[in-house]
Amino acid sequence: MSNPNKTASRSRPRRCGTVSHFKMTSVDIDRIARTVATKLRESTLREAYLVHSASYYATSRSCAEAAGIDVVLVPPRDRPSYCQFRYWVAKLRRAGRL
Repeated sequence: MSNPNKTASRSRPRRCGTVSHFKMTSVDIDRIARTVATKLRESTLREAYLVHSASYYATSRSCAEAAGIDVVLVPPRDRPSYCQFRYWVAKLRRAGRL
């Protein structure tokens, strides 16, 4: 039998599957603007997001096996999601900041 307290969602599913609880600050928005201004001309928005995440929301550690550097992203709750990044890029473009 179905649960009477649970209601069915009739709305459209979210376009972005993961919900991020990262609180954007003006510093984060300025970082997005800088990243997009420098990287978007030569790459896609997804690649610019990855560069942005690796630049500002990652830690690096040396890896002895590969004799290189490993980039480890901070947990998703501590960095903006791709949906947030895409939203702010569109908003900054409309405002004329990009």
